Amino acid sequence: MKIELAEIRPCVKRITVEVPNQDVSVERAAVVSEYLKHAEAPGFRKGKVPKGMVEKLFSSKIKNETGQRIIEKAYRSALETHKLRPVGDPMFEDVRMDDNQPFSFAVTVELFPEVTLGDISGLTLTRKLHKVTDAEIDRVLERSRESAARMEPVEGRGVQDGDFAIIDYAAERDGQPVPHFNGVNRQVLVSKEGMLEGLYNGILGMNKGEGKEFESELPKDFPDPELAGAKVVFKIKVNEIKQKIMPPLDDQLAKEVSQFDTLDELKADIRQALEKRYAESSEETLRISLMEKLVEMNPFELPPRLLERQTRAVRERVERRLQSQGLSMAELQMDNESAMERHKEDAVWLLKEQAVLGAYANGAGIEVTDDDIDDEIQRMAQMMGQPYEDVQRQLMQSGGIDGLINHLFKDKAYKSMLEKAKIEDKFEEEPNAK
Repeated sequence: MKIELAEIRPCVKRITVEVPNQDVSVERAAVVSEYLKHAEAPGFRKGKVPKGMVEKLFSSKIKNETGQRIIEKAYRSALETHKLRPVGDPMFEDVRMDDNQPFSFAVTVELFPEVTLGDISGLTLTRKLHKVTDAEIDRVLERSRESAARMEPVEGRGVQDGDFAIIDYAAERDGQPVPHFNGVNRQVLVSKEGMLEGLYNGILGMNKGEGKEFESELPKDFPDPELAGAKVVFKIKVNEIKQKIMPPLDDQLAKEVSQFDTLDELKADIRQALEKRYAESSEETLRISLMEKLVEMNPFELPPRLLERQTRAVRERVERRLQSQGLSMAELQMDNESAMERHKEDAVWLLKEQAVLGAYANGAGIEVTDDDIDDEIQRMAQMMGQPYEDVQRQLMQSGGIDGLINHLFKDKAYKSMLEKAKIEDKFEEEPNAK
């Protein structure tokens, strides 16, 4: 058998195979022998049909099956000869099977890129750190106060900035209702930042039960271009006025919004949570920086069809996530072309990360052991408050084990690489956590 290998691109090979006629004859004879055992024809019992008749009755099927068997065997032999490990399905072409002639075909395969990494110990990376400040803790506490605030009716005065007004409202332009600009018993926060300026100024000072009509000009940058800069008449009736009463920042608040008994305990927990979040973000940023440098130092191509499949997979994951949130890309005004470009960028990153981590792991002997998997499932079980066996069963049934192994593999590989690189810590004033 003659096998020739040609490189179309660094990750795309074309294999040309020629099988001698005598090998074709041997394979054809084996196929005919199988048909002789099971062939049926009028006047003959099963398996007793003459060979010549079998070859005539099933000539097309015999030829196709012979060709398929030869291709499968020759293809496997070619891969073993040249030590190739294709990704995705091969593309067969130029198949020729003529009587008394060698059998020939060509096949194009894509290969996962082989990456040879340099000495990682020569890399210098910057780890961006952030020290949690009292001001950040205060902001979290303020949000807790907001969540524990209560609304109380206002009596004896008009609407003020920061109040919540329950109103009926409508707008007209040239005597005609403005579409989508009406409501009954709608609660609005009276705020200059969150309301149209004319509406804000008009509602200030209005009392409970009071109605008012006033003319106002919509802003030039109003979202609806047909109404931008137009004069409209607002009709407002204030049904109720409420104000938000914020609770004091004390131990009682801590008990209401958390499992802690004192404010100091709550503050300590907030600090710990922020430190953990910033540390995780810092580690993720450091890993991204490392991977970007390694890809830049070791450029390589990706197989085109593999990249297409990965891009589709990224898109499908995004669509499933949006669907679970009751959204779609159309609703988010994401046009197909720009969305696919972003999906492709993500796919390129995932594949190149996989190639680099795989190359490093092969050289460093990194692998995920059964003990690694058991330890991680045990950690998950403790965090979820469920028995180990239940979490393990859930992962097995959902197919989540593969994802868990991939996560552990990436974590071990990144940690090993970062141990070899030189890392300089730099504190930032602004946090890098999301």
